[in-house]
Amino acid sequence: MGTLSLSLKPKLMVNYDHSILSLISSVLKHYGVQTPYKTLPAVDEELKKGYKNIIFMVFDAMGDVPMKNILPPESFLRQKQIDTIHSMYPSTTAACMTSLYSGVPPIVHGWLGWQAYFKEYDKVVEYFTNRNFYTKEDITEGKAADLVQYEHIFDKIKKATKGEVQIGDLSAPFRPGRPTSIRQLCEKSLKFADQEGRHFIFAYWPDPDHSGHLTSPEATLSNPTEAKKGKVAPPSPYAQVVRAINQRLHTMSKKMKDDTLILVTADHGMMTLERAIYANDCGNLVDCLAHPISLDERITSIFLKPGKEAEFKKLYMTYLKKDFAMMSREEVFKYHLFGEGEPHSKALDFIGDYVLIGITNKSLRQRYGENYTFFDMKGVHSGMTEAEINVPLIMISKK
Repeated sequence: MGTLSLSLKPKLMVNYDHSILSLISSVLKHYGVQTPYKTLPAVDEELKKGYKNIIFMVFDAMGDVPMKNILPPESFLRQKQIDTIHSMYPSTTAACMTSLYSGVPPIVHGWLGWQAYFKEYDKVVEYFTNRNFYTKEDITEGKAADLVQYEHIFDKIKKATKGEVQIGDLSAPFRPGRPTSIRQLCEKSLKFADQEGRHFIFAYWPDPDHSGHLTSPEATLSNPTEAKKGKVAPPSPYAQVVRAINQRLHTMSKKMKDDTLILVTADHGMMTLERAIYANDCGNLVDCLAHPISLDERITSIFLKPGKEAEFKKLYMTYLKKDFAMMSREEVFKYHLFGEGEPHSKALDFIGDYVLIGITNKSLRQRYGENYTFFDMKGVHSGMTEAEINVPLIMISKK
């Protein structure tokens, strides 16, 4: 299909050369892993100091914008922040954490959202749960995630160092023996570092993402009635988590040894959702679709029926242009929306005729099937705004 005569790509785009991919590439380069992606010079220089241990900490959705709205400049994390870098695109956990686990951008590893249209099953399937996204029925024909495999950075580091560097995997919370609190995450990370030998410790925590989805990433959640009475709103659950992270890492820094470097970032940021737009309410838009919309609420892949492109464009201009940028399949590759490198075969399948990208505070959904209900999220990500793609780079050491 042809492209629009006027490019409607977002004004803000992810800088993959100054991103969480660059950060993990610095770590991989430090351990002798060959990577074609650019590293972060400031991190490269710090790693030259010969640390025995690197603790790599990721706090889900602790974006630069909401963090700075919550923590004052004199706070520990703000004082230790050396840079603001970009997330991946889409700015969502499935894409971003997979880039950190693989050392490659989404176009290469293929995890482009929470769910995608798998032609093998003719269904929109959730990567992690292996369920039909719209009906919530289990996929019995196979496991979708098996079709989108990648080499883990743990294996890359083990190969490059011939097993000399030991891996501390604290990246899957709530499994037996794994941390069940931020405090335990910090303590177990230091315990790994205190063992003999060199260590790379990957510590991931699923909050404040969970709290932000439920209540939004605002610093406070004021009750309008209480606000009129002049009462000060209490901190939001999201803010409470961020403050707890700040406190625990401050305590952790006092207990760490000078042979350890702690790198802290987030997979993506988060913003407050104003409302969802339903494709079903946009004229005949749903009738133009060959498959239900997929990927995420703020990054949607559009597969069109033959002969429906002109109608779709008109409906987009009428109902969606204000809140969603649009790129054709050709533009997605031309402007490297999902990064550079050899595309995963499934990534090629998941990108439709057009991609719609959230640029305001709206999301896009589709009512599909009788039993489908949407989770009422207050905080969202996956779009292309500073709140979603800007993340902090924090470096903690005693050297």
